[in-house]
Amino acid sequence: MLPAVPPSHDAACFLHGADPLPALLATWRAALGTAPTHALLVAEPGAPLLSAWRRSAGATPSSTLTPRAAGLLEKPFSIARIEARLVQQLSAESRAGAQTLLVVDMDWLLQTPSAMANGAIWGTLIERLFGAGALGCLSLYHRRHLPERDLLAGLHTHAAVLAPDGCRVNPYQLPVDLAVNAGSVQTARQRLDHWLGHLSPALRAQDAARRSGGNGPGGDGSSDASAPLSGGEPPPVLSDRSEQGLDDGGTAPTGTERWKIRCFGSLRVYRRDGQAMAWHSESRPGKAGSTRKVRGLFAMLLMSGERGMTSAELIDVLWPDASAPDKALNRLHHTVNELRRLLLQPGTEGAGGADSTALKAGRHPHVVRQDQRYQLRPPANSWIDVEEFPQLCRQGGDLLRDGRPAEALLCFESALKLYTGDLFADLPAALTDGGDADWCATTRAWLRELCIKVNGDCARIHRELGNPLQAAAHCRELLRHDAGSSFAHGELMRLHAAQGRREALDRQFQVYRQALLAAGHSDAAPIPLMDLYVELMRSLPPVKTPRSARP
Repeated sequence: MLPAVPPSHDAACFLHGADPLPALLATWRAALGTAPTHALLVAEPGAPLLSAWRRSAGATPSSTLTPRAAGLLEKPFSIARIEARLVQQLSAESRAGAQTLLVVDMDWLLQTPSAMANGAIWGTLIERLFGAGALGCLSLYHRRHLPERDLLAGLHTHAAVLAPDGCRVNPYQLPVDLAVNAGSVQTARQRLDHWLGHLSPALRAQDAARRSGGNGPGGDGSSDASAPLSGGEPPPVLSDRSEQGLDDGGTAPTGTERWKIRCFGSLRVYRRDGQAMAWHSESRPGKAGSTRKVRGLFAMLLMSGERGMTSAELIDVLWPDASAPDKALNRLHHTVNELRRLLLQPGTEGAGGADSTALKAGRHPHVVRQDQRYQLRPPANSWIDVEEFPQLCRQGGDLLRDGRPAEALLCFESALKLYTGDLFADLPAALTDGGDADWCATTRAWLRELCIKVNGDCARIHRELGNPLQAAAHCRELLRHDAGSSFAHGELMRLHAAQGRREALDRQFQVYRQALLAAGHSDAAPIPLMDLYVELMRSLPPVKTPRSARP
């Protein structure tokens, strides 16, 4: 539980680009009611927060820490490690127990895939810092940078929201376990109960009576914990065991399972403790072909979402050449059962645990069959890179259209860190590229095109900002996808011209010309970048012939 501190001491500020940050910081300090003696600012060098703090009225002395130095960007993500580093900084120079503030630029969420996947547990860390004696914590969320899921998580995490007209109590704050464990029917019901309880003491009393199994107003004497999901499926099985690997032995914010799913490049699924999910059981190794089918089944159900897939649709992709329908159906049932066993919490299979009981009863918390369709239901609040990537690309495009290229670059490059290869690149081509594999091929092509476009935008922005090395790196990535990319070759030619490298410019044009010819371009046809090449060559000073070489 969060120590009993006023709401303003745990505040979030949701920033637009034009918000007066120095005035907002002064407003927050005034709302604290207690004068701070020091502040620790967690932000990248050059972040607006650092200069805004110095310019804000009544600014207290401050020290700075980068997100990486704070442990926020290290892998694996460890709450215990981050807490230890922040507490060490907060208590430096005998400031322990003093009026020390923590102000964090939440753009650290964009810097690594591990950070993106763990932003939902930020509230747990704040609880621990208050327990260690911090006076207050202000988290700055840039609305134009961060994905909506992170903004909504921030709204559910903090006790107050800082606005230009004051620090307001946040009616949408949730207890940490409800804020982190989003998505299940049980959690939705608990959230509703929590918010209604804030609206009316009578509603709070009804909720207490219902949860205790009593017959108060609106109660029926039964517990909702065993109520089934719509369609007759049971609620997700919640594990009570703590997951020590999350924070090196500390208490996890919730006992439920949570996955981090990486779909770009190779398919990887990590449990909440950071352990990669093995695609075969050590006790039943199976064959490589069986493992490929299990992974393919997981990928197909993941991409189908709530719609799910029928047995016939799955068989058409997994066993397209099956001659006996009954045999193919048996193979499917076997593969589904293998996937179900792999997705259970470690140690529950055959151990009499809740997951094992559900499996024996024909139910499963993650792979269900409803309305003749199989569905994959990842644990609540699981993180999936293929959902985060297009959202970051879209936000970067909006910022670029608004004339804010540096901020657009932040979103674009965060998105590219997620794109470690084409969608499910390690799955067999027969599963992803066959005639019945549109479940993957169309989405893969769209995401690849989006990646190419974003690399092009990054190359142009870096060139315009005077960062030639970074611009060239993005161009080379474009050429890896398309050796004849006119855009990439044109950008590299502009870079060489800006550096006065006539020979490099000419060499780049010749590489481009050869790539076109290799792709079937006629030697007699006009070369698309010829006009740009001539213009850039004319813009450079002529090469001076050494006196010794003159006739």
